[in-house]
Amino acid sequence: MKGILIASLLILAGRAGIAAGASVPLHVTVYNKANVPPETTTRAAQTLRFLFAHSDVEIEWVAGNPEADEANFVTYTGIVNKEQERRFACRARRDIALRLLANAPASVPTAVLGFALPFATEGVNVQIYSDHIAKAATSRNVPLPDLLAHAIAHEIGHVLLRSTAHAGNGLMAAVWKEHEYGWLTKGSMFFTTAEAATIRESIEGARCPGTLSTKR
Repeated sequence: MKGILIASLLILAGRAGIAAGASVPLHVTVYNKANVPPETTTRAAQTLRFLFAHSDVEIEWVAGNPEADEANFVTYTGIVNKEQERRFACRARRDIALRLLANAPASVPTAVLGFALPFATEGVNVQIYSDHIAKAATSRNVPLPDLLAHAIAHEIGHVLLRSTAHAGNGLMAAVWKEHEYGWLTKGSMFFTTAEAATIRESIEGARCPGTLSTKR
């Protein structure tokens, strides 16, 4: 009942947040290769909308075909210097291709819930490990859909901040501890003001000359 109440409050607050300001749209195509149940992905999408509405970003969540070429295509970009980083950031896709996997590779620590490819120009740029999400939700006693949404938000953050770096605490912390999980449960863990501004700029291509639209 507690999880349902929290989810309901998040949904209402998220809708109010979207209506209150001029939001930047962010298209998220979800490739559910883990067969996460629809009720879980629906609640996760609602919570994700709430989290991003706080940053004046409106999530457009679209279910993609798990067998689509894009769902099985990953590119890695090596960055050598800051000038390369700037160029690659402007070339990177400004929408999200999210892949939900049933199991993480055996070499990936349980604390790692997913990964991001901030400079990908095509293919998957966010991946989430559903088995690690389930274990963390159980051990931390938090609603699984809410944890899933926050993990997705964290990885989208990496993509649109164009960085694999982490913050000392909060949504973009490397490892979430007691206070992060407390904020998560209360629905009060968001991007910082500076992070939100950078995310909106990345979606709009504001720092990239010749950019005309928020769509790829």
